[in-house]
Amino acid sequence: MLLVQALIGIKLLDQGMGVLQKYVHYLGGIGAVGLLMLFYWLPLRDEAARARWAAGLTVASLAFTAMTFFIGNYYVRSLQG
Repeated sequence: MLLVQALIGIKLLDQGMGVLQKYVHYLGGIGAVGLLMLFYWLPLRDEAARARWAAGLTVASLAFTAMTFFIGNYYVRSLQG
């Protein structure tokens, strides 16, 4: 998912959609990766709590990626008129 987001961001850059578009995709990707890194940084011993945290952070990461896509889409449409 994150690789697809990075490829879309690169494709948008070569279309000349502006610098803000680049930052929207980069911050969205960093945020999603950061949430997944948080899972491995937290010291969880209980397997049930670890499974809940993994599911929650995965959903939050996917939501962050979707939010980045829709914000970027809105930005592009606002530039096109």
